[in-house]
Amino acid sequence: MNRRSFVKSATGLYLSSFAMPELAKADESPDRKFVVLIQIGGGWDVTLGLDPWTATERPDPSDMFIEYRDDEVLRLDGGIALGPSATPLQRHAQDISVVNGVFLSQVDNGHGAAAIYMNSGSGNGSVSSFPMEIANFGDVGPLGVFYDRYITKASRSTIATSLDELRQLPNSEDPSDILALIYKNINSKSAMGNAIRAMLASRDTTRLLKAKIEALSNQYQSIPKEELLLAGLEAGACHQGAIMIDESLDTHANHVGQHKTAQLRAWQKVANIFDKFKQREFRAGQSMFDNTLFVVVSEFARTASLNGARGKDHNPMTNSVLFAGAGFRKKQSVGASKLIPASQSRQGTSYHIANPINYRTGQVERQRTEESRMIFPENIIKTASRIALPDQTNYSVLPEGVELLNQLLL
Repeated sequence: MNRRSFVKSATGLYLSSFAMPELAKADESPDRKFVVLIQIGGGWDVTLGLDPWTATERPDPSDMFIEYRDDEVLRLDGGIALGPSATPLQRHAQDISVVNGVFLSQVDNGHGAAAIYMNSGSGNGSVSSFPMEIANFGDVGPLGVFYDRYITKASRSTIATSLDELRQLPNSEDPSDILALIYKNINSKSAMGNAIRAMLASRDTTRLLKAKIEALSNQYQSIPKEELLLAGLEAGACHQGAIMIDESLDTHANHVGQHKTAQLRAWQKVANIFDKFKQREFRAGQSMFDNTLFVVVSEFARTASLNGARGKDHNPMTNSVLFAGAGFRKKQSVGASKLIPASQSRQGTSYHIANPINYRTGQVERQRTEESRMIFPENIIKTASRIALPDQTNYSVLPEGVELLNQLLL
């Protein structure tokens, strides 16, 4: 199954601009955190980004290809190191934490399955994307979760509103006037009546969002996706969002130089999103960034060495995640990975794999023991969910035994 077919069958591509009854539960709680998932598509080479080579002794190029000097690695507070492609994050160094050594699988299951696992914490497709789950169990705006290109809905009925469709909102008619007339002639206690009542209740929010998008249309020839998401958050139309950044990172051939600059462009876009959120006031003395939890992922890392086409293939044995914004302990470096050179490998080829950690102490270990286990995507998502939803009374998405990364919790 190709990527397009997979996405259509395994994710929810639900376009909507209006509300359903379940969406009327949003409030203006001062403790509410907005949630934004950013996915950098294609599978990044973590050694160029969040998990660079920092050891004094450099690896044999046949075991791990490293295309930068040691002085090109940025070393930040808290033990965070950034490879040359992730240098745009330097201006946000006080507001981030990094998790390295996230293990998905021993075998490559493809882009689609890995992306779903990373953004939901579930490898079987039964759990929706992180922002959808937060919307389902927490506050949700009247237009649901705003998403770019695709989002995994699983069995959730929470609405997901396409950013592409929002660009057309200024050209649409306001249906609420017609619906007000229809509402008079139907059973107000019916499902249809409840839906229309909720839609009418969100009329002011929809009109405010429409005005914001009209203003953006006058400012931009093509409205940037982060501006559309910000408009929704500021209007109160949504509290969660998902943005896709695609810079052709799937470099199975001609990886050298090409992936480095493509990933740099991706991180520049991420840093620019953070900039825009910092420039927008949410309430007195606080920016939108100060009230938003960002989780930045890609579907997997890339192999340590170059293949015959001088490319790097898919590597689900380690991955990295960036936390930014609000609600977590900042300037933390959690987890690590290691290189197994060909001389020590049972397969006879080198590979790059996650290290286990001791969840009690946070210490990185070389081997798995009773106390030391791998970091999996479910640990990432459960930790992010705890940050976004401090009250976990009703949150029952991932198994109780999934451990939290306590180093990130305040």
